[in-house]
Amino acid sequence: MAVFRVEKKKDYTCMSNHSLRNHNLSLKAKGLHALMLSLPEDWDYTLVGLKHICRESIGSINGAIQELEKEGYIIRTRARNEKGQLTAIEYSIYEVPPETTENKASEPNVEKPHVENPHMEKPHVENRSQVNTNKQNTNRPSTKGQRDAYLLTSRAREMEQAIDELRSFIEERIGRPLWHSEIRICTSWVKNNADMDMIHLAVEDNLFRRDNFDLKYVQSTLERWKSIGIDTPLKARNHILDSHVSNISVMAAEIAERNHNDELMERILMGSETKDLQGTRDYMIELYQQKRYDMLLSMARTNYHKDILDYLPDEVREFILKHSV
Repeated sequence: MAVFRVEKKKDYTCMSNHSLRNHNLSLKAKGLHALMLSLPEDWDYTLVGLKHICRESIGSINGAIQELEKEGYIIRTRARNEKGQLTAIEYSIYEVPPETTENKASEPNVEKPHVENPHMEKPHVENRSQVNTNKQNTNRPSTKGQRDAYLLTSRAREMEQAIDELRSFIEERIGRPLWHSEIRICTSWVKNNADMDMIHLAVEDNLFRRDNFDLKYVQSTLERWKSIGIDTPLKARNHILDSHVSNISVMAAEIAERNHNDELMERILMGSETKDLQGTRDYMIELYQQKRYDMLLSMARTNYHKDILDYLPDEVREFILKHSV
């Protein structure tokens, strides 16, 4: 029989098993909860901050946070400044949801009283005509309208939460509150069930605009991607990567021409991390196609591009994950 031993060290985290045994949470949400509890209080608990220490995308992390929030392990509050504008979101992270603790504390422990069966004589009743108990009660109020109203209210709350989360992500990335015209764009995306990961990538792709950033450019990016068949986050990431490398190549060629130094272009490209990421991606795909699996797995283990898996085709990524355990 195999024996498994846990080697405990000084650097460890003590936490409740409550979330780990919650069947309503995915493994991803449980892991993120444990990770967040292990971090110091002054950590950057934003989607971007968590992305720096996780391999998952921001959309994936946001989904796990929504699970934890729904179960009560995370409570978000958002204050307003003196001008009435919404400020940054504050996250309160709990080992055990406060509602769970309060409910358990308020539940009275009442024993079931013992009551003897009283002896009752059968009363004498005269024969009467039987009342029809199957008669439909036409005066009973219908609950259909109440159910419909509840569903509408629930959907409205979910939509409002989704809009708020999208606004928070964008405002964190651009460093300012959204304008009213941009809020309308966010609302339209949520109402039309747009892919949040695609929106996040399009936002990141337009951050170079800095003070001129506007969500209308993000909308144009999404429409342009759709027109050329880019309909998944994987395709979008690779399109962004290839476009950036192409821009760097053009810039490097112009610099080399101005300096009359052909070798300068090669040196610029060699020092580009984006160009290196593209080359690593292409080489790993080539290794998989050539069935040089040992070399592929070796590159996956030693490669310093932590997000390289996000750029690989599904079959290559799944092969690496399956054989890297």
